[in-house]
Amino acid sequence: MRIITADARRGDKTGWDVHVHGIGVATSRTLAGAEAAVKALLDVAGLDGQVAIYIQPDLGPLAERVNEVRARTAQVQQELIAAARDARELALQLRADGLSVTDAAHVLGVSRARVSQLTS
Repeated sequence: MRIITADARRGDKTGWDVHVHGIGVATSRTLAGAEAAVKALLDVAGLDGQVAIYIQPDLGPLAERVNEVRARTAQVQQELIAAARDARELALQLRADGLSVTDAAHVLGVSRARVSQLTS
């Protein structure tokens, strides 16, 4: 599979100019549509087939902030997955230790229904 890299820059009017290295420029009204625009350009150039397209938008000074926020979001998502796993394990341990659903819910700060979900 070939990897096609393209730089997206805001056009003079509305939309984006998507520069495909060594092939040409496609235009798209949105970044979401940039990949389809590149595929159409590749088709016209006779380069269609199995390709992975990577669109790199030129966001100027905001690019670094975007990367920071995306990395932080990914980290928080991993922490949320770990916290959910820990809550399930703790609910199971509390119930195995003899606490009622009501008492386990009080200890965990969740509803009785949530304890039932976590332990089923």
